[in-house]
Amino acid sequence: MIILKPLLAAAAALLVGSAPLPKEVPISTKDPAAFLTQMREMGYAPEAFNPADQNPTTILHLKDDAVALVLAGCTNRRNCKHIVVVGTFLDLTDPPEAWASKMNAYFHVLKVWVGDDHKLHYSAGAVVEGLPRASFRAWIDEVVDASDLLGVEAIKAGYGPKPK
Repeated sequence: MIILKPLLAAAAALLVGSAPLPKEVPISTKDPAAFLTQMREMGYAPEAFNPADQNPTTILHLKDDAVALVLAGCTNRRNCKHIVVVGTFLDLTDPPEAWASKMNAYFHVLKVWVGDDHKLHYSAGAVVEGLPRASFRAWIDEVVDASDLLGVEAIKAGYGPKPK
């Protein structure tokens, strides 16, 4: 018991003297520059916003993908209300509109369409202001997982890369 007293006293001194953990700042889309900083702090690799875009738009580099991330509902490129993730499958071409509509019924988080370029596109939108970072990451992961499954469905349906 004599040996434990110094150890307990040292442990108590560490606890009393240690600073509290910093509070995590929730996601905010009000200031686009601060939003980019938050993305970088979370380990994402966003490009700088293009100043020519009406709404702040970046390319968000993910593990195996790159998507456009648009801050929308903004006033003078600030105080943005929501975000939209937009992706394009460069190698999935010419799926019929009826197939894309079927995929819209299947994928609740994605909006799926075939563009004028005949490529398969998708988007997902959310209000993320004040969202905990873990919840934001979970939403991004859900979008990525859904887009991966969309790609698998397109390939199974025969709209994938054609053998040369």
